[in-house]
Parts: sequence; C-alpha cells; structure tokens
Amino acid sequence: SGSMLQRMDGKRRYQIARETLIDLVDQQLPDSVQFALRVFGHEEPGSCRTDLVMPPAPLDRSQVKQTLAAIVPKNLAKTPIADSLKAAAADLSGLDGEKIVLLITDGEETCEGDAEAAISALVDSGLGAVVNIVGFAVEDPELTETFTRWAKVGGGVYRQARDRAALADSVQALSARTFEVVDDQGVVQGTGRSDGERVALKPGSYRLKFSGGT
Repeated sequence: SGSMLQRMDGKRRYQIARETLIDLVDQQLPDSVQFALRVFGHEEPGSCRTDLVMPPAPLDRSQVKQTLAAIVPKNLAKTPIADSLKAAAADLSGLDGEKIVLLITDGEETCEGDAEAAISALVDSGLGAVVNIVGFAVEDPELTETFTRWAKVGGGVYRQARDRAALADSVQALSARTFEVVDDQGVVQGTGRSDGERVALKPGSYRLKFSGGT
C-alpha cells in the first residue's frame, strides 16, 4: 500500500520487498512450484482494489521479475487485507497439493474488512491452504498480536521483520515447502523442508517429491 513508499536503509520499502521476492524465486523455489502473485495499493490512490497480477502457474522466474519491476505503490492507497484473502480462495481453487498463502504487509487492514473471518473461511474451504504472515516494519504491539492471532487461525506462523535481513529470512522460512525422499521402490526414506536441515541417506538413487509436485 502507500506506506510502502517510506524509506528504510536507503531504499523504499517496496523496493526491498521486491528484491526479497526476486531472491526467493531465484534461490529457493523449485521449478515445479505453482506460483501466484496478488497485489494491492499499486493502481489507485484511496482505493481498496486488489489484483491477481500473476495467476497460479508453473514458476516462470523471468516473468515474476518482469511483473515485480512494474509494481509501484500509490501514495494514500489503502490496505484491503480481508478482500485479498477472500480472493485468494478463488485464486487457489482447482490446485492440488499443499498451498501456502504468504501475506506481506507493513500495516493494518484499512478497508473495513474482517481479515480473521476471511482466513477462517479460507481454512474451512477445504483447499488445504495455510496462511503465513510477515509484518514488515510493524512496530505496534497490538497489531503484532492481531497478526499473530490471524496466522494461528490460518494454521500458519507470523513473523515480524523490522529490517531487510529479517524480511528475507521471514519470506524464505514461511515459503518453505515440505518434501519426501523416495527410493526406486517408491518407499519414503526421509522427509524435510526446503529451508531445513539436510536429510541423511544411504548411497543410492532417489526421487525428491515436493508437496504439490515432484
């Protein structure tokens, strides 16, 4: 939203967020992942508009970078968190496997929506989605408590990112996918997360099966 125009460490917040997401798709997300991007606050001042700028599709790193480069917040744009989360349910419909909704925001809901109810409805929809939240440059203890509660309702985690490094760590951790290591006979020999510890295996031939794709 408009507050992402504020400066931090010599850059604007949205520029730091953009670089963080580019690093995520370059360094962590596997080719098999289905990736979608929904944005608010980038089209009209004073608006509660939310747009699906990248519908779910196999990860296209160059397209993600091109799309992110064109996103610039509008001053005085609002923060429609609830409407964005409601729309996420439709965005994810028809997709199989584990689904992670990662909400990155530097402020509270400002469009009179009920984000907690939207998260609860998303969880109850049967889509198999968890909602993780990153509060970027959020210092208000009451808002931190609210985001923590929302993430718990969504079966996910809230992380507070007060600077660039913390934002990168939070985004990478909360975007991590679970996987199984399967041998030639189809037997699972280990499990883990894409941001976790190495999985110890005996010498052999294995297949890495990510949640929602191989």
